[in-house]
Amino acid sequence: PICLFAYGQTGSGKSYCIMGEKDAPGMVPRFTKELYDRIEQRTAAEHNLLFKVQVSFYEIYNEKIFDLLASTKAKSRTQLRVREHPIMGPYVEDLAMYVANSYSDIEHWLNLGNRFRATAATGMNDKSSRSHAVFTILLTQTLISGEEEHSKVSRINLIDLAGSERSTVSQTCGDRLKEGASINRSLHTLGK
Repeated sequence: PICLFAYGQTGSGKSYCIMGEKDAPGMVPRFTKELYDRIEQRTAAEHNLLFKVQVSFYEIYNEKIFDLLASTKAKSRTQLRVREHPIMGPYVEDLAMYVANSYSDIEHWLNLGNRFRATAATGMNDKSSRSHAVFTILLTQTLISGEEEHSKVSRINLIDLAGSERSTVSQTCGDRLKEGASINRSLHTLGK
């Protein structure tokens, strides 16, 4: 698997770098646009080559995992669990995967997921990410040779980590303070 992490203090521009905005796309939109451009080039040159792109998008909020694409109502979110597969390693049980046939499909899934992501205002940022977000691309490349098919699968994780923060600087209390503690605890664990 390939993983790209955006890490830094709250308000430092991690989400902007990873997701961007409509007029200034971030790493994920630019990467996926390039991915589809290359798929188009490869399939035009090699007619016996097929590609399938699947995506998932989840957040880790207060140490709980939620699928950002499975529900259209934020209030009906179901907490998911991490499991361990003996060969494939850790995975999120019951995480929805969707086929993305084009870059516009990716844009749709990113917009939907980002709409449901936990954010709140703090003393350092008007729209602070209160969760870690993981956008995963599962890319399957299949070469058809006569009667045989040979497939390669790549897993690409693009991760927007919530920012580390000090409660005195970010001026948090109540739920924001609890969120900040969970964010800092998970970032500390990641750094081990």
